[in-house]
Amino acid sequence: MDLDKYFIGLVSILIIGLIYVISIYNKAIRLKNIIPENRSNIEILRKKKEYLITKMVAIVDSYGLHEKGITENVSLYFGSGGPSKGQPIVDRLACLRMAFPELKADGLYNQLLTELADVETDIANRREEFNASVRAYNTVLTLFPANILLRLLGFKPKDFLSIVDITS
Repeated sequence: MDLDKYFIGLVSILIIGLIYVISIYNKAIRLKNIIPENRSNIEILRKKKEYLITKMVAIVDSYGLHEKGITENVSLYFGSGGPSKGQPIVDRLACLRMAFPELKADGLYNQLLTELADVETDIANRREEFNASVRAYNTVLTLFPANILLRLLGFKPKDFLSIVDITS
């Protein structure tokens, strides 16, 4: 009779341990799957940003400002993620608008400038979401005793996303 109690106790411990292992594994997988989704959201916003910049360059070009060398500078500095000189793209395009009254009066240019500011804000927010998901995933990988199990199962920490990663 005592042997039955020990057997039932041992089976109960094994079942609880198995449930723990399964829950930790599932949590790690769930967190790991969120990371590529968040990265994809950032990529979509980057493509939208490139599209808006291309349209803005076309507007600048349509005003004949290419004769003043502006189009090349806009393409170089804004379209290719070139040097920012410490100033966000939206601010630099707003300065360009102030320098050329024709752009200041253009409703489409102003609308695109607003959309671009919104996209840059969205990218910053998505970057924070991405890094939060990486932090949650990496935290699960470092907590004891889950870290031992998850390392044995091949889970590896992920890198945070920096501003350089977004612009390149």
